[in-house]
Amino acid sequence: MLMMTRTIFLFALRAFLFGASAAFLALSALRFLPESWLRERWEPPVPRILPSLRVRVSASLGTGALSALPVLFLSDGLRVPPAGLPLPAALSFVLSAVLIQIAAVDLARRVIPDPHLLGIALIGVLALFPSPADTFPAAARFALSAGVLTLPAALPALFGRPAPLGLGDVKLFAALAFLLGALRPSGDRLSAEDLLPVFSFLLCAFLLNGLFALIALLLRKTKLTGALPMAPAVILAFLIAIAV
Repeated sequence: MLMMTRTIFLFALRAFLFGASAAFLALSALRFLPESWLRERWEPPVPRILPSLRVRVSASLGTGALSALPVLFLSDGLRVPPAGLPLPAALSFVLSAVLIQIAAVDLARRVIPDPHLLGIALIGVLALFPSPADTFPAAARFALSAGVLTLPAALPALFGRPAPLGLGDVKLFAALAFLLGALRPSGDRLSAEDLLPVFSFLLCAFLLNGLFALIALLLRKTKLTGALPMAPAVILAFLIAIAV
């Protein structure tokens, strides 16, 4: 029992250090992002994002704690890879840094950089290489399903009307759904069961965003008619979908 407890502690510590280091490096590297990535093309130039040391340390500790939770509370936590991602350690680290930067940029500038989304899609393609014949059809179905499910929310934005989702949010949904399909392959034929993980992912993202909005209202950080960046909720929903 003592040996098992020690093993769990060491794995949790590994996950904590993994998540904390990825967050600190990702937030420190925000200052090097091109200014054009931090705004829409029609918007005027904006200042670079320069989080203080206190913000970087606090966010890193929180990310590390979230990374350690699957090890501590899941029954098969000892088999959970770093950061809870079923990818090689190097790809997990890069993906974690990309997701953290997406959340930070969306919180600071209300925009999601397209190069980061392409990076997620590239990681999904790399995840297909162990057995592409088995996993690519599933990844394609997940991406297609996500596009179909998010299209109604994107249509108002295409016509210049207020929309519950920005186009950046829609692209983030599609990129993460593609990666979700690459990591959770299914059979060769499309079935109703293939839509369930995507639907659960989307539903969880909207529920989390509603929870974050309620907390922001209670803390008087936003107004009832205000809009909140959705990337943090989408990313957290993706990690939950991977964990379960």
